[in-house]
Amino acid sequence: MGGWGWEQNADFVEVTIFDGLEGVGSLPRDQIAVSFEASGFDLKVHGLRGKNLRLRVNNLEKDINTAASKLRITKNRIIVQLKKTGSWEHWVNLTAKKPRGAAAEAGKGGDPAAGLMDVMRDLYEDGDDTTRKVIAEAWTKSRDTQMRGVPSFPEGDAL
Repeated sequence: MGGWGWEQNADFVEVTIFDGLEGVGSLPRDQIAVSFEASGFDLKVHGLRGKNLRLRVNNLEKDINTAASKLRITKNRIIVQLKKTGSWEHWVNLTAKKPRGAAAEAGKGGDPAAGLMDVMRDLYEDGDDTTRKVIAEAWTKSRDTQMRGVPSFPEGDAL
């Protein structure tokens, strides 16, 4: 599907698909389907000008009330209304930065070094220019040391 955007009000997060859907309102209703999950939705449009279209969004920033979520179809747009679980609950992003739910559980129990790298990556991505510079310098120094075969701890400093 073409362009889309999202906005929110007190009760809903609304995802509007506004590009590439010319004439979608004239399709039979059974050719447009949406399924809601607590952490996402899957929108399918069948047979629009000879094409099948899909927009799947998972890992929403917050869970939604699937029973109260809705689909609105206008002449040239589709609006997916995601019912918030709490009134005036503010979403910063449509999707979470990190996996939530089952995807997050599947990632647990792995390599502890990978967890540290995730923390460092988050610090780098969310940090200001000074933080990014310090992390980049430390990373470069560490890689240079490893490439030369110099141990991480000088003799006598290891635990």
